[in-house]
Amino acid sequence: MVKILKANFLKFLTLHFLFALLLIGLRVFEQVVLNFYQSLNFNPVLYIGYGINFDCLFVAACSVFLLVPYLLITLWNARVAIVIIRIILFILLFIHLALTQYFFATLTLLDDTLFYFNIGEINQTIFGEATNFHWYTWALLAFFLSLGIWLLLIKRAWFIQNAKLQVLFIIIYGVVVFATIKNLKTTVPAQFRFDNYMEYQLSNNKALYFIHTYIINSENKKKYKDITPEELKEAIKRYHKDHSYFNFCNENYPLVHNEPYENSLGEYFPERKEKPNIVILICESMSASFCGPSAYLGHFTPFLDSLIDKSLYWNNFLSNAEHTYGALPNVLASLPYCGERGFINYVNGNYPFHNSLITLLHKNNYRTNFFYGGWIGFDHTDNFIKYNQVDYYLDESKFNKTKYHKKEKTWGYNDKDLFNQAFEVMNGENIKSPYLDIYLTLSMHDPYNMLTKEYDKTYLERCLEKQGIKGERKRNLMNYSDGILSIMFTDDALKGFFENYKKRSDFENTIFFITGDHNMYLFPLKNPLETYHVPLIIYSPMLIKKEQFSAVSFHSDITPAIIALLQNNFNLNFPSEKHWLARGLDTYKDFRMRNEMPLASFNGNYSTYIGNGHFLINNELYKVDKNLNLLPYPAEEIRKEFLQKLNDFSIINLFVTGNNKIISR
Repeated sequence: MVKILKANFLKFLTLHFLFALLLIGLRVFEQVVLNFYQSLNFNPVLYIGYGINFDCLFVAACSVFLLVPYLLITLWNARVAIVIIRIILFILLFIHLALTQYFFATLTLLDDTLFYFNIGEINQTIFGEATNFHWYTWALLAFFLSLGIWLLLIKRAWFIQNAKLQVLFIIIYGVVVFATIKNLKTTVPAQFRFDNYMEYQLSNNKALYFIHTYIINSENKKKYKDITPEELKEAIKRYHKDHSYFNFCNENYPLVHNEPYENSLGEYFPERKEKPNIVILICESMSASFCGPSAYLGHFTPFLDSLIDKSLYWNNFLSNAEHTYGALPNVLASLPYCGERGFINYVNGNYPFHNSLITLLHKNNYRTNFFYGGWIGFDHTDNFIKYNQVDYYLDESKFNKTKYHKKEKTWGYNDKDLFNQAFEVMNGENIKSPYLDIYLTLSMHDPYNMLTKEYDKTYLERCLEKQGIKGERKRNLMNYSDGILSIMFTDDALKGFFENYKKRSDFENTIFFITGDHNMYLFPLKNPLETYHVPLIIYSPMLIKKEQFSAVSFHSDITPAIIALLQNNFNLNFPSEKHWLARGLDTYKDFRMRNEMPLASFNGNYSTYIGNGHFLINNELYKVDKNLNLLPYPAEEIRKEFLQKLNDFSIINLFVTGNNKIISR
């Protein structure tokens, strides 16, 4: 019996050893590809050292969970036990390959967000992202699948016969398992151990990261599922104390406050009786890393940069969420996040009652339009704008398909076509009342949609040389040619948009707000905060003076700032009670962080909090400098304080959204 168990145990170990070798080989291949095609700036020795360590820990953890069931099955049928283990390890290898493919396409790790998409959205995403896989990723898939099939499913002569090697093998396994159990909490690496965010992502074991995020988010759901009335009351009390600049006025609606609006934009605009038009442009992936005066990756938006010189501009502006699902609810309504993939995806559009810039301007006799070039069902965008009573919306189904052509395997029509189709709609309506127009662009979403031969690599090379970018830096940027060309295309589209607007009679009475929905994931991020770093430009012929601000503000500050401006400078009427999470744009010229705000991750959960010059992410605290760089800051008292604030907001968020307590009707 012992001899049989030992023999089967050695077979078990050998299979796991082969599995570990496959993961190590996959990691080495990944580094070669990223070095050659992406020219990433990271320490390969550190990355490989950490990465192999976490891969081995993952394999050891798998063996710990599988060993006892395997040995029990061997007592019944050893052949069946071996077949089961072979299949399980091959499935795990396949999952690693799929997650690596995803990483090649997006340069981000996949987390449990996958479970929050419906079938239509998954199809849309796969259809769109598949064209971003290069030939070498398919070569990777074919090679490692073939090798995995041979080593894990076909190869038979892997049993160790030498007695000394058997003993050594068992000792090594025992040491690795002991280390795994002892360091189980650190099998997912901590960000502070790495020089930059890309090294942290590269070092993670992708399957373990996926499993870890699922477990953590499941625990958070359980944590907030059965909150007692006493816990809720205490959370509300602390939240109100932390946000003392609001005058909270309704015990049943914890977010409602009624203090006068802070009109931070008032001094930059005249006082008039005529109502201004408001145009909000939310540009897909528009990032401050390549737009504006602090664009460290390069200046690829010459038109927007020139517009900034005539505008109000926030250099340290942040989105409230990592992806597009957060843009509309935050920019237009300063709303809490609900949960999985944000407010916009809440229970298939059965939203709790709330106000928005759309509904409030509607009551002031504004016409409201929403213009988008893609499938409006993604992220339940159609539900959100319909709930908020938009008068007209444009999506891909309404485009003039004779005049405009959608590129295959993209998310929708390009930005030039979007703007041109929108002008046709506006000219046909002959609107005489003031209007609120909202644009959501697409061309900078991979696979990048330009539908023109003008924007090719030769065009990019000329542009880079014109900027004096040569040598190694030029070669590095050329690795991102498709993405950079899409940036330049969108910038040209915006230039055409404003040239056409200047021909309109209502141009002189229009205020334009331009921002990005989130950072572009094409380039390696210098830190996790950069995910949220986007520009905010306010441009208008009515501007009394131009200015640039270094104070930190958020998407959720936009609606309160617009409401305050319209109420105080243009005599519009709005309710005194509001549920806005933020109080308006900060027009302080130097760097400061007067507001604090939870920031949502891709799946809509809350692991991030920023304020008072500090940034908390995944239980790790950082100091934020004036350039939004992060420095590890081991202040345990502040870390616990931020964790408490994050916890309080999460409790209140789920209470007000789950019980329809955002604001009373």
